[in-house]
Amino acid sequence: MHLRKYVCCLLVGIGMIWIGAGEMRGQAQPEARIPLPHPHSPGGVTWPPQVVWPPQRIGESQDLSGPPDMIVFNGKILTMDNDDFTNNIGTVAQAMSIRGTKILALGTNAQIRGQAGPNTKQIDLGGRTVMPGMIVVHDHPYDWGDSNPYSLKRVLGKGDVVVHRYVRGTPEEQAKVFPGVLQEAISKAKPGQWIHIVFSNGERYEYPSDPKYGPGALSRIPRDQLNQMSPNNPVLLQNVMTGTMTNDLALAEAKRIYPFPNLTGGGGTRANTEGLEQAHRWFFHEIVMRDFYKEQRELQRLELSWMAGYGVTAFSGSAFTPSHIKVYSDLDRSGEMAVRNQWGWNWRESALFNDDYVVNFAAWMTGMGSDYFWFGGGRGSENTGRSCSALPIRADYDPRAVGGPSVQSLNVCAWTPGSPNHRLLWNFIRNGGAFRTTHTIGDRDVDYLLEII
Repeated sequence: MHLRKYVCCLLVGIGMIWIGAGEMRGQAQPEARIPLPHPHSPGGVTWPPQVVWPPQRIGESQDLSGPPDMIVFNGKILTMDNDDFTNNIGTVAQAMSIRGTKILALGTNAQIRGQAGPNTKQIDLGGRTVMPGMIVVHDHPYDWGDSNPYSLKRVLGKGDVVVHRYVRGTPEEQAKVFPGVLQEAISKAKPGQWIHIVFSNGERYEYPSDPKYGPGALSRIPRDQLNQMSPNNPVLLQNVMTGTMTNDLALAEAKRIYPFPNLTGGGGTRANTEGLEQAHRWFFHEIVMRDFYKEQRELQRLELSWMAGYGVTAFSGSAFTPSHIKVYSDLDRSGEMAVRNQWGWNWRESALFNDDYVVNFAAWMTGMGSDYFWFGGGRGSENTGRSCSALPIRADYDPRAVGGPSVQSLNVCAWTPGSPNHRLLWNFIRNGGAFRTTHTIGDRDVDYLLEII
């Protein structure tokens, strides 16, 4: 039976038992995640970790003879072996057997339980559903780790590290209560202590996408007011992943730590009110939490666990900040990566990728890492694809009404021939770099990309 898509991850007690998918690199074989230890944890396969090159396939050298280690039965096991685009999910089995890190067989309760040996662990699912876990082809939970109200409260709730507040309500309501929220946070903070305030984008992320809510909270808060109210504390205001605002003390600290501009690219398209490019990605992680690694690590561990709880078992996404690589590597070495991650380079390519030494190093790293955290490539230049198109834009179309960019920016391409980004990406691919963890939808940029390749 060829079940190369499966990784077993039993999350008992939430009514569903997920079977997580594995094989993002075309190398990982089916693996039973629980109760088996992480291969890098004490009591796992090897400790300390040993470098093996080329990497072995998971379960490659296992002896699959003999009875299974685990059997789950009396369930609804969805194989998802029907590939058409209908609501037919394919075969539904009652039971499944696992040995080592391989799924051995699916079948009826009688068929599978008949394989059991004297030491086989058997779990009665009680009618629960077992399904393949989700592989998310593009996501960045590290970005969400600084705006999840539950993990932030758990890690920063005491206020001894950073004074954090989370503001709910519509953007209009948020702006109305903001002065009181800030004043209360300042009253609890020591002089010089960071204050971090996150404004909700709605329980279903509806505020930035539905025009009836109007501008976001940050657009309604005067920066002069922020400075006047907080002369002794650096303050970061964050609209989840759609924007940031800082007071002068916070801005000065950011420029002291990172004196260079345009950290992650975008050409000014996603600058905050102080002109800091994509500050929503790096400001909290690299500036606010710079001296609080233990808390930073715990926030990200919880965020990956949060994703796993929804059935995500693997994702691909860029590492937008230096701490991203450090934290995930640390979690991986200690066996605490709840979700597998293929990461990509996304940091200051205009400065770093003009040097062939760095480009060749990035190409050489492709595929390196563990089965839970490995380097997949990168975007190659300091931009992702835009929505630029050769098609005419309708006169009555206003993308800003649904939270989109201006009509003018729709005609700005990322990889126009002769542009710096075109040259950087061409050189990255020419030197063997893997173009991954990026996205584009515009036909003109797609054409330029294919010409480069």
